[in-house]
Amino acid sequence: QQQQQQQLAATRIQAVHRGKVARKSVAQRRAKQAAAVKIQAVHRGRVVRKHLPHPSPSPASKAPELEADRPPTPTQRADEPPLAKQVVADNSDDNAASLREMEEKSATKLQAWHRGKQARSEVARKRQQNSEREVAQREEAAAVKIQSIHRGSAARKSQQSAKEDAAAAAAA
Repeated sequence: QQQQQQQLAATRIQAVHRGKVARKSVAQRRAKQAAAVKIQAVHRGRVVRKHLPHPSPSPASKAPELEADRPPTPTQRADEPPLAKQVVADNSDDNAASLREMEEKSATKLQAWHRGKQARSEVARKRQQNSEREVAQREEAAAVKIQSIHRGSAARKSQQSAKEDAAAAAAA
């Protein structure tokens, strides 16, 4: 009965521990995901701001708008949008697609850079741990060597002392 209760208590403790570890893992994963999303958002914002028109547009950039606002030409139907507007609309779709593609490539590049940085820091940490472990092993080996030398010296002194005592006892 008591053994069964101990078994149930141990099982419960293990379950609580596993749950704690799992929650911690999920929290870390969510934090990494949130960080990646934030990095991507910052980068996307920067790319979009880079491609936005500047506050003082040049006269050349106003020309297509002026042409698009003109009345239809005799060869153009009244309900058909002017050619310049069609080109701008087509270009905006192409620009949006290329902008999305560029954003995805940029986000992928940023993620790869971040993962590389994390991997390099992990490798550096592991190297540091290995180095510390090797130093500890060398120190331990040196301590063992010093101890064996000391023990050998103490044994020889003890043996010499025993010989001298035996010689003194034989002489007396």
